[in-house]
Amino acid sequence: DYIRDISKYYGVMPSEREETGAMLTISQEDAAAQARAVVDALGYTDFVLAYAQPCLSDNKDFAYYRFFFLRQIDGASVNYWNNSSYADENMELIQVGVDDVGILRVSYDNAQDILSEMTPASELLPFSQIQSVFEKMILVANNRTQSEGVNKDESLQFKMDYTITSVRLGLMCVPESSDLNTKLSIPVWAFYGETTSQVGDQPAETF
Repeated sequence: DYIRDISKYYGVMPSEREETGAMLTISQEDAAAQARAVVDALGYTDFVLAYAQPCLSDNKDFAYYRFFFLRQIDGASVNYWNNSSYADENMELIQVGVDDVGILRVSYDNAQDILSEMTPASELLPFSQIQSVFEKMILVANNRTQSEGVNKDESLQFKMDYTITSVRLGLMCVPESSDLNTKLSIPVWAFYGETTSQVGDQPAETF
């Protein structure tokens, strides 16, 4: 790991791009190019930019951009992302922080080695079938019991709506049953979007 100034890296929170950009002379695009150059110089050319996170200190006196890079295999990235700034704690991940001075920090978490190719060729289910399974299972996985969802007079107590904004084909790591330190990367369809929930007459919340 490399860090130029630890006091300026921690104690910051994700912010809106416009708010962070107002404090920096470097654009997010130029900062991303610097981050990409660092990753390439380190020899990790098979990693791709997965997420950009503008960051701002609590007292709004310091800002920078944080970029997250994920490994890509045969054109598909390991995608644990859910349109947020948080990733699986065991995910292989390169992070690069960039501010007006230059590179603020570089870190490589959970470094992994590709050992072998288990299945040279595989086929996915047709997407129409994938979509059908998703539409069924999203209701099962996030279902509320009847006592939670409906009042005694049968009025609605809890309501949840799902809005899917994008669907991506990527890879997911599944631990081997015989060795938790070894994982299989398998192709998966990932559905991203927003959930809007409302309890009774309370204001709805979207996340």
